[in-house]
Amino acid sequence: MERPGFNSTAQGSRLRRLAAVSILPENSVQERTVILLFILGVVFLLGYTGRDDSHITYFVSQSLADGKGLVNFNGENVEQSSSLLFTVLLAALSWLTRVDAATLGPLLSLSLLIATFFLTNSLFRGSAFAKAGSHTLGAACLCIPVLYWSLSGMENTLYILLIFSFLKAFLVVRFTNRGLGLLAISLVTGLLHLTRPEFIFVAVAALTMHSVWSRKPESEALPLILSVVPGIATAIALRFLLGLDFFPNTVFAKQSSPDFLQQAVSGIKYLGVTFHYAPVSSLIATVSLVWAIILVHSRKLDPRMESFFKLAISLVTALVLFAVASGGDWMEEGRFLTAPLFLAFLLGLIALPVHLLDRRIILILLAGLSYDAYSVARYPFGGLPWIRPYAYVAGNFSPSPLEKFNVFHARDLSFVDRTIGYLDQPLIGTVPIVTASIQAGMIPYYLKQQLGDRFYFVDLAGLSTAHFRNCNEKLEWGNDAYNNITEIQNCIGLKFDFIYDLDNSTWTRLEALKSVGCREIFREDLIIGARALWKRPLPGRQFLVDCRKS
Repeated sequence: MERPGFNSTAQGSRLRRLAAVSILPENSVQERTVILLFILGVVFLLGYTGRDDSHITYFVSQSLADGKGLVNFNGENVEQSSSLLFTVLLAALSWLTRVDAATLGPLLSLSLLIATFFLTNSLFRGSAFAKAGSHTLGAACLCIPVLYWSLSGMENTLYILLIFSFLKAFLVVRFTNRGLGLLAISLVTGLLHLTRPEFIFVAVAALTMHSVWSRKPESEALPLILSVVPGIATAIALRFLLGLDFFPNTVFAKQSSPDFLQQAVSGIKYLGVTFHYAPVSSLIATVSLVWAIILVHSRKLDPRMESFFKLAISLVTALVLFAVASGGDWMEEGRFLTAPLFLAFLLGLIALPVHLLDRRIILILLAGLSYDAYSVARYPFGGLPWIRPYAYVAGNFSPSPLEKFNVFHARDLSFVDRTIGYLDQPLIGTVPIVTASIQAGMIPYYLKQQLGDRFYFVDLAGLSTAHFRNCNEKLEWGNDAYNNITEIQNCIGLKFDFIYDLDNSTWTRLEALKSVGCREIFREDLIIGARALWKRPLPGRQFLVDCRKS
């Protein structure tokens, strides 16, 4: 069976020069240089990875590896991680190696991105796009959001790997074995749904767009669309067998507004924020997508390769539409847009004509993308690996060695240490200590490890606990929780013993809690460290209060 490519030999020769352009020359020295740039990029951004939220997943993975099951901080069957498959993979890796999940998380994220390079090599092997594997490496080097999230300890790179697997399964359907390909699509769709719960909508939308765009008869399009059903149904059945809800608790927490229009406006703002912090990467991805669409409509591609391009473009569109319709994500740096940005980058690097990629253009692109790297680095998302943001040796717990590389985590080291030292006193008593906060990542991860069953957590953002499921929709929690903390306690039927959190320079949250009778235990107003490049100190204002009535 002929592999996907271009039409006739003569036309193929012309179009290979036009479209099969490799941004990585065949010269091995130059290819090694690009690989070296990738490694340096990873090292440069190492300190900026590992968000506070990643520990929400780490805790579940560690619990599963230790034989405690898929439970939240309180040992309840509440799914606090948004990615069941990544959680299970990380748990299996932790169980096999006996290394803690907080150390393995970033390494697993990077390994999954590297696996994508090998997959795309096999995806296009033997076609006019045979260098797409190298293009994938180039896309990772150049697309700063992808590089950032490749060390996040979260599911972004697993999502990317499985999306490319979805595309490969589609190629099998179209060019090799229809039955086997439909089975593969069903399997991969189920895995994608377990990785990111929204893929149930993305898959159907992308395949429908592809079918309409390609004007495929129902006899061809419908089986393809219906092939996703068994995989998703199996994934949903597995969730129920494990005692989980249809969607993770994090989905319910983030869908606080029933107003679709308001959600869409938030989603458009989310796109704008991504363009703001990584403008060159976002612009290149947009131009690449437009050029790929133009190439498809030129009608010079082999029908089979044209169909592949149309599905890839449809996936990018469906992923972006989901980001808009859902209101975006609470996390910065375009987390929901990582996969479509990466796929758009790859389409552009495959399809852009050679005369647009001479050395001058490449140097201009690299200069622009260097600004993206600077833009990501200048915001307080992490810390530079050659600067210890905050030198601290914990006495009451043993953090992951990677924590010291990230400003967020380094900021919390002393705070966690002091909090454990205070809460782990005989005078506190042995009953569960009800502790509340908006910060639901690293701090409760270590508090639970040290305090065990004495620690009970209420997530005021609703991500890791389900206390707000039945509350009045008008009740404000999250960032506004401290202005109505009494009403929140009445709503969920719990009284908070202790509350900790970050605060602003005027200690507004702390003062709001003190006004309702909470007693300040300690506060930290730390300057974590001036950055060598920007001399910009990052304050770490945190507090712990005792709200028990004396």
